[in-house]
Amino acid sequence: MVRLSLLFKRLLLLLIIYQISRLIFLFVNYGYFESASFTGILMAFVTGLRFDLTVILMINFVFCILHLIP
Repeated sequence: MVRLSLLFKRLLLLLIIYQISRLIFLFVNYGYFESASFTGILMAFVTGLRFDLTVILMINFVFCILHLIP
């Protein structure tokens, strides 16, 4: 059970890092997003979260499987 919680913590850390990098990108390039509404930007973040979760699981699939083997 400890292995599974450690794996989830690591994957959650990756998701947080991806979201922070997306937020930094938004602040740095805010001039390009001035015409976007708040809900549009929020939907982009939600869609990005779904994409990031998929990519993280695809890239780390082998690591996840090997992490669960005792």
